Amino acid sequence: MTRSFLSHCVFGQSLAVVAVLLIALAGTCRLGAAISLGPAITNAAAAKQHQIMMEYEAEQSNREKLRVGKLRYEQKQQRRAAIVAGMEAQLRVQQQLVVMPPRPAPGSEAAVPSIWHFPPMVFAILAVILLGAGIFLKYLRSQQSKTPS
Repeated sequence: MTRSFLSHCVFGQSLAVVAVLLIALAGTCRLGAAISLGPAITNAAAAKQHQIMMEYEAEQSNREKLRVGKLRYEQKQQRRAAIVAGMEAQLRVQQQLVVMPPRPAPGSEAAVPSIWHFPPMVFAILAVILLGAGIFLKYLRSQQSKTPS
C-alpha cells in the first residue's frame, strides 16, 4: 500500500514537471513569434531606425485598440442609459396607474374606521349568514307546528 502511494506521488510529480516544462516552452515560443525582428540589418543606424519604426507602429496599434475600446465602452454606457431611462418611464407610468389613498393622520376623524369602509365581501357573508339563520328558524317553527303537543 505504501509502495503504490509513493509511486503515485512520483508519477503525479512527474506529470506536474512535464506540464510546467510544456507551458514554459509554449510561452517562449509565443514570445518569439510575437516580436518580429524584421529583416536582418547590418547597419547600426538602419537597425536603430527600424527599431524606432517598430515601436512607433506598436504605439499606433495600441492607441487604435484603446480608441476602439473606449468607443465600445461608451456605446455600452449609452445602451445602459437608454435601458435605465426606459425603466424609469415604466416606473412612472405604473406609479400613476396604481393610486393608493393617502393615509389619514392619527387622531383625525378619518383615522377611525367606519362600517362603510368594510369590503363588500364582508357584507355579502353577513347577508348569507342572516338569510341562513332566517331559513333555519322558519324550518324550526314549521317542525314545532307539526308535532302534536
